[in-house]
Amino acid sequence: MKPNVTETLLDSPYTSEAILAAIKLIDFSWTDWTSILNLNCCPFSLRRSTLQESASLQAAMLATCVYDNDSCDASVDLARRIEALHDIFKYAMFEVNDQFWARADGAVDIAEFQDSLGLVVSASNHQRIALEKQRQELIKRYDV
Repeated sequence: MKPNVTETLLDSPYTSEAILAAIKLIDFSWTDWTSILNLNCCPFSLRRSTLQESASLQAAMLATCVYDNDSCDASVDLARRIEALHDIFKYAMFEVNDQFWARADGAVDIAEFQDSLGLVVSASNHQRIALEKQRQELIKRYDV
């Protein structure tokens, strides 16, 4: 199943192709993703439509929100890793969040969800090195 980018990224400076490519290059554990998915308990797009937050504002605030939502040492580490990401990966995180909440009817099959988006969860050290190289290539290709 090839996912479609939701309408949530219409104000993104990146193409849907770039966002889908970036999703496959983010390397977080399921604990990290759970923290990210629990930030709003709803799609980021809903906050954009109801609170009139721009995607660029959300990208700038993402790391702070992770820490504010659960101010423990693990959140500090996750916030720092998110802050260090190029914006294209932050927009990709919004898309993962929105795809998750679009399916969140109480019966989300996490393995199917991971596979459908091509998420890499807890990569090995060798995979991390390869992912970093691919991330740098993606940034060069789509940097706006």
